[in-house]
Amino acid sequence: MTETFTSSTLDPLSLPSVTLEERGDLPECSAVYLAINGQDKVQYVGRSANLYRRWIQHHRLNDLSKGTGVRIAYLEVDADLLDEVEAALIEWFDPPLNGLRTTRVPAMKDLGETTLKCRLKVLMAERDLTQRDLVDAIGLSSNTISKLYGNRFKRVDIDTIEKLLNYFECPLEGRDGLFLLIEEAA
Repeated sequence: MTETFTSSTLDPLSLPSVTLEERGDLPECSAVYLAINGQDKVQYVGRSANLYRRWIQHHRLNDLSKGTGVRIAYLEVDADLLDEVEAALIEWFDPPLNGLRTTRVPAMKDLGETTLKCRLKVLMAERDLTQRDLVDAIGLSSNTISKLYGNRFKRVDIDTIEKLLNYFECPLEGRDGLFLLIEEAA
């Protein structure tokens, strides 16, 4: 980011934006983004090293789709400033969806004949990351990373899931997700 800004003078309505339905038109750039509802109120602030990829399947898509006229405004930011700018904008706008915990991973006993597999090993291999790289990058303990990597976990904290989803910019579940639900054959 070459120009200086302060969160108190930033007008989110003056930023480049697309509608939620047009999110496929977002650029591939590092940016801090603001989801703004039809009443021009900031609902969510986030950051991403690749804005386009982040919005392919955003973890707040269901929450935001409930509203009408939702736009995604964005501010291109140097990757090394993403965390700082995001934190300042969250503090200033106090968006209702930031900090709201909606992600739920079923408890093992709730899965019935289904097995929950963590795809962390695959996601790391695709990016040529070691467990140490991931520990250093997102601040989780090496024990937590090791258990998820080897599918030896009994439970997963929501904070851990959110950090991993944000880091890998992937959906919670599915073929490209952090977790995969595998139906057991009867």
